[in-house]
Parts: sequence; structure tokens; C-alpha cells
Amino acid sequence: MRRSPVPHFSAFSGQYISLLIFLLDSACKFTRFLNKEHRSKLLSSEHHLEMYIDPTDLGFIDAEFDNCSVEGMIEKCLAYKVDLREEIKTSDWSVQTLSDDQILYACVEVNCV
Repeated sequence: MRRSPVPHFSAFSGQYISLLIFLLDSACKFTRFLNKEHRSKLLSSEHHLEMYIDPTDLGFIDAEFDNCSVEGMIEKCLAYKVDLREEIKTSDWSVQTLSDDQILYACVEVNCV
């Protein structure tokens, strides 16, 4: 049984909670980053999320991404720096309240890997 990080948000602001709840919604299926419907789906969701930059289709990765880590791809494509250190992956996930790093790690694992 998969444990959802949603109940463990005591330190998160409403924006992060809304984004994670949206990303965990099983009705939302994004098979690639580039899809003309992404913008309208995000905006019409109950969270009314707005995209400020167009999505990048990772299906057409060019040479600049050869041997690039997941963190590197996310930073280059989405201009968002993430930290996927092994110690976060192997940290204690059974605690009542997950750390910000654990929540971010889980979001990236679920949606980008």
C-alpha cells in the first residue's frame, strides 16, 4: 500500500498543498511534458494553477541532456532546482510529518521519473 504524503503538510503553505494535491489526483494524466491541453487542464482544475512558461517535451531531448541527471533535466527544462540526494531517498519515511525535502523528493519521483 502506498502512503500518500498529503496528510503530512503541517509546515507547508496553501500553494504547496494545492500543487501536491493536484499532482496526486489520479484523474490527471500527463504522459509527456509537452501537451497543448496542459495549460487549460491546470487552469480548469479545482486549484486553478497557471503555467507561466510553456512545458518542455522531454521526448525530444537533445545532446545537451546526454548523461544529465534527473535534477539537471528538471533545472534546465523547468528552471526549478531540486535535490534528490540518496540520504533523502533512504531517510525515515514512517514519521508522522515528512520534511520539505522528502515531500519534494516524492513529488519528483511520482511525476518525473
